[in-house]
Amino acid sequence: MNYFEFQKVVFDYLWNKHQKDKTFTFSVRQKASKGAEKNYFIGTDKSKYFGFTCWDIPVYYPGSSADLTNFIFWLEDGTFNLKFQYFMSKSATGVQSEGNLALGSVLLAKIKTAKVEVKEGAEENKMFFYQVFPASNGFTSTEQLFNAFEALYKIIKPLIDTSIIEVKKNTPDWLAGRISKEKFDNIIQKMHNRIARFEQTGALLPGEIEPESVDILPGFSPINDVKQPLNQILYGPPGTGKTYHTVNKAVAIANPAFAFDGKSRLEIKA
Repeated sequence: MNYFEFQKVVFDYLWNKHQKDKTFTFSVRQKASKGAEKNYFIGTDKSKYFGFTCWDIPVYYPGSSADLTNFIFWLEDGTFNLKFQYFMSKSATGVQSEGNLALGSVLLAKIKTAKVEVKEGAEENKMFFYQVFPASNGFTSTEQLFNAFEALYKIIKPLIDTSIIEVKKNTPDWLAGRISKEKFDNIIQKMHNRIARFEQTGALLPGEIEPESVDILPGFSPINDVKQPLNQILYGPPGTGKTYHTVNKAVAIANPAFAFDGKSRLEIKA
């Protein structure tokens, strides 16, 4: 099974799970960089991994490229593997970031009381990071993989849900919760439209194109604490969204706590 087939198998499994339980929702890829036009999830063919989340928790800080919480699946030596991870910048500021960091601490404390393997990032890292693994990995069948996911999800879900409730008591303006049914339906439809459009025309709409690769799931490889420069170059032919993304990136760098959701282009430019 190759990377793209693996994604399709996982997506079909999650979709069937949603069909049986409409409260189960999950994220899918919204924009695509070159070579990822038909991908279902954020990830890379080269590294053979991809990830999704089941919670809608905005993350605002320069360089953020993944959700706060992720279930990650990957191929390694012909076997299927998975893990759960939390990832957040320790230096990010603002109500949303403070809530995200508080969630990370509360959740980690709860996870440590569960019977699961936890690996934490080094204390000196600038990122608050940890991973949770199933009882075993290296599955030879997707049936084994999905059984392991169900077991891990059964542990993680109530811990995150109760942690969100606790954190909201102190930060009521913090945004966090499950991905709503309305949002889920919307992102699923957009994903299908993007894939179908690319299959039919070999091209995407400007709003579907990510000029820079966002396929970096933090923590998949050992995190190194090297401070990255803010200078970036956006490249691509006319109409691929360079100006659009330059504005967004400039705002994110100047004000990491800025909430893009619900803002018009006029407000963002201002």
